[in-house]
Amino acid sequence: MKLLRGHWQLLLILAVIFALWATPVIIPLKILIVFMHEVSHGLAAILTGGEIESLSISIKQGGQAVTRGGNGFIITSAGYPGSLLIGIFIFLLALKSRFDRLLMAEQFGGTTMFWGGVWLVLSLITIAACLRYGIGERSNIDFSRKVAKPDDFV
Repeated sequence: MKLLRGHWQLLLILAVIFALWATPVIIPLKILIVFMHEVSHGLAAILTGGEIESLSISIKQGGQAVTRGGNGFIITSAGYPGSLLIGIFIFLLALKSRFDRLLMAEQFGGTTMFWGGVWLVLSLITIAACLRYGIGERSNIDFSRKVAKPDDFV
């Protein structure tokens, strides 16, 4: 318990993540986890003498790491343990240092997560407006919720 003393923010964040796991709010975190999973496959390939051909991540929380060479068994089984080890490393780094407090409370006079959330929302609104109105009539983004017919794509 001495290890967790003074890090109540991490426990609070963990509780919030569990509460919001099935909502779209956590999708960026899930994509980060998929990224760590695919990077683990790539690192296993490099460590066993192979190389990474490509690494792709999907917004639908999927990914693919294409490798060449190396030990196929180790590369194939490296995804889950590798992402777990990366997560444990990040967690222990936050617990053993003041880095989490620095990022959470001592920057810019308020919590970085709050300002990050504000900038994320403003960025998404700006991107949506640019895509919808910047591209103009040829844009396929439609906020009217009408169902597209096959003739609409001709």
